[in-house]
Amino acid sequence: ELPAIIFLHCAGADHSIWYLQTRYFAYHGYSILAVDFPGHGRSEGEFIKSIEEMANWIPELIRAAGLEQASLVGHSMGALVALECAARFSENVSSLCLIGSAAKMPVHPVLLDASLKGDLLAFDLVTSWEHGPTGHFGHPPVPGLSLLGGAQALLNSGPNGALGVDLAACNNYHNGMNAASKISCPVLCLSGSQDKMSPSFEGMKLAEAIPDAKFHIIEDCGHMVMLEKADECLRMLKEHFQSTLTLN
Repeated sequence: ELPAIIFLHCAGADHSIWYLQTRYFAYHGYSILAVDFPGHGRSEGEFIKSIEEMANWIPELIRAAGLEQASLVGHSMGALVALECAARFSENVSSLCLIGSAAKMPVHPVLLDASLKGDLLAFDLVTSWEHGPTGHFGHPPVPGLSLLGGAQALLNSGPNGALGVDLAACNNYHNGMNAASKISCPVLCLSGSQDKMSPSFEGMKLAEAIPDAKFHIIEDCGHMVMLEKADECLRMLKEHFQSTLTLN
């Protein structure tokens, strides 16, 4: 049985944000699940409206995949879900990688209000705030890829209300530090040096609250670490899994 890694997306997004990482691991001895939360992407069902409920959904997913354990890689909202899940269901989580994470993720009132009203201003704000220099000034990891354009297209393709529900879930989550203290598996935390949505100093605070967690800052990078600095993100993930998971 191959070691399994589950990738969890951020607010208003879907599994496609991970394509630059999942492809590598799928071809190098790992079983990969890049999932869409209910109501997102290709997943049917109602939105899950809290981080705690999303965390409860993960063990169901693991069992449905015929697994006992999996490593969780989460970005932003997905990182909160991974953190809460590992604290609640340690027997199901073999390791964690928390990207663009913090113990608390309060959402700017203007953004939260716009997202809950379905105002397109929310898409503009998210697209602008979540990208650092790489997104705003070019030099994408893949020639011809527009990070800002891709983000807008992804948000516009999502179901109505997804971004608002997800941002509200992040805004209402307050158990991060308590969950961090209960983590017993290996943990890697990655933050972008110019992240405006989950500043790196908040990522460091979270890492310091998790027993034996490793923390790494990726320079000249905003919130979308796995897209803005895909190669460095992949390198850090590879090192983490090579040291924590055993390949058959």
